[in-house]
Amino acid sequence: MTLRSHRRKRRSPALRPATEGPVVVSHDPAELNLNEATQSRQTAIATWSADAVIGATLDGVITNWNPAAARLYGYSATEAIGEPLEMLVPAERAGEISEILRRVRWSESVPGIETVRRTKSGRLIDVSLRISPVHAEDGQITGTLTVARDISAQKVAEAERAATHQNMREVLERITDGFYALDRDWRFTYVNPMVEQILGRTREELLGKTFWEEFDYAAGTPVYDAYKRAMAEGTTTSVELYDHRLGLWFESRAYPSAGGLSVFFRDVTASKELEQRLRASESKYRTLVEQIPAVVYVLAADENQTPLYFSPRIYELTGELPEEVLALKEHWLESVHPDDYERVAAEDTRTSATGEPFQMEYRQLRKDGSYVWVRDECVPVHDETGRVVAWQGVLLDVSARVQLEAAQEANRAKSMFLGMMSHELRTPMQSVLGYAALLLGGHRGTLTPEQAEDIGYIQLGADRMMALVEQMLDLSQLEAGQLQLVAEPVDLVEIIEHVRQEVGPQTAAKSLDLCIELPPSLPLVIGDPDRLRQIVLNLVDNAVKFTEVGEVRVTAYATERRVEVAVCDTGIGITEEVMPLIFEEFLQVDSGMTRPYGGAGLGLAIARKLAEQMGGSIGVVSAPEVGSTFTLRLPAVAMARTTPARS
Repeated sequence: MTLRSHRRKRRSPALRPATEGPVVVSHDPAELNLNEATQSRQTAIATWSADAVIGATLDGVITNWNPAAARLYGYSATEAIGEPLEMLVPAERAGEISEILRRVRWSESVPGIETVRRTKSGRLIDVSLRISPVHAEDGQITGTLTVARDISAQKVAEAERAATHQNMREVLERITDGFYALDRDWRFTYVNPMVEQILGRTREELLGKTFWEEFDYAAGTPVYDAYKRAMAEGTTTSVELYDHRLGLWFESRAYPSAGGLSVFFRDVTASKELEQRLRASESKYRTLVEQIPAVVYVLAADENQTPLYFSPRIYELTGELPEEVLALKEHWLESVHPDDYERVAAEDTRTSATGEPFQMEYRQLRKDGSYVWVRDECVPVHDETGRVVAWQGVLLDVSARVQLEAAQEANRAKSMFLGMMSHELRTPMQSVLGYAALLLGGHRGTLTPEQAEDIGYIQLGADRMMALVEQMLDLSQLEAGQLQLVAEPVDLVEIIEHVRQEVGPQTAAKSLDLCIELPPSLPLVIGDPDRLRQIVLNLVDNAVKFTEVGEVRVTAYATERRVEVAVCDTGIGITEEVMPLIFEEFLQVDSGMTRPYGGAGLGLAIARKLAEQMGGSIGVVSAPEVGSTFTLRLPAVAMARTTPARS
């Protein structure tokens, strides 16, 4: 059966194509000319219209078919005109045409509709239809005029939007953030479950309600300003706020839209508390770092090792403030002493390449141009991939230790020299003393008085030289820690008596009073008897040597745990300037050019070292032209026998 066999009625010559509105049929010549002009214009409009324009009889037979209709449905005008409109309707919509024609016949309004039509190829398309009646000259409805538009793309887009909207809604229902939508009158239009959970309000309680009425306490808070600005300016805003009623911190982001606001918010109380704890921890860490008696620093792991942080202690080390150091553009190696630069730079290059810790001691330039010895210990800081991103280190001022080590090294060298010289000098001095004694003993013949006097001077000088050699040897052994001392109970009364006998002739020669005052009983002390006698003799001998008029008094007394021996004189005394130095080696009170009292200045230094090695000490109190009192303090071990005082 051909398409033509479905034709129900031939096309009426009086019906002309039109886009919409009535088509008037007239037989009056004047009106006919006017109608023909109008119809020509309508035909032109229908021909060039982008929408499909289809004319049909009240029986549904196609009478008009413009080019757009041919493009839309795939039928040419020849194929379509005379065919029923049902050929465009899919089977499931078979009753649509009959209903539309019925309503047109009864002059009922036919609103624009969206429906589905079938093309020549059988493809179904979505179309929108606008249907108008066609009137004859007498006003009678004689047909229909349909304007059709393909809305398939629109329907696809709407379906996609609907799917997206549904997907979005499903997402919003599951997210852990609170989300609600407000219209431009601030009414809730959507609330997700998390809002109900966080705020403790149901959807039914909020939907349709005004935000500012439900949460009136939010007015005047940062939320009010942020939401108002988002709504008025169309800009996204974010804000953090503390809800004192809920006792929670929230982060809120408002996104404007044509319909109002979309608001995401989340409970950030836990992160806020963590942030506060971290801030407190950082403050505590920074306080700790700044209290460390060293410079803590951080350098970037870039080519220039850019400084990122220096603790305030840098000012004590280099005289520069932290901000001054951070502002420096030159590499830190430029501040290393030239004599240390090569070895420090080599180690820096090696550790930078290997990622090993850096440990060096070198001289660091200070702001005033001087140098300070530092110990620099630095370790790499790695990111999660293991890459070195920074260097964190500590700078410690070791100048005092380096100076002490240098002094100790110098003392060791001096001690070695003194020990060597002492041994080298002792042998010839013993020979001199031996030959002097041989001559003075008459073993080489009788000496004249003049010869005996001269040899006596030689013997006296040799004795003094031998004493000096012994002192130098003692000093070198003390400093080297090689002097062996005996530790045994010692009776100081006997020591003092021996000293009295030795210095008695000297005091008598100078007409000085030598007074010995001891308590009825005196505890024993632990020490080396010979070295104790050496100490006491040195103190008493110095008192006699530096006193021209008056007396030298030796007293002793016991405290709870020690015995003290004081040697007091009425001699020249010691000035305040010299007082801190009197126990230094090779220093004498009479250090002027004339040196009337003689001596090498080693006696007190040796005496103090010996006392300290035996667990004791020596102190001094003095005033110029008044006199001095040296006090030897030793640990006591037992009560000694009662000894009468001697004077």
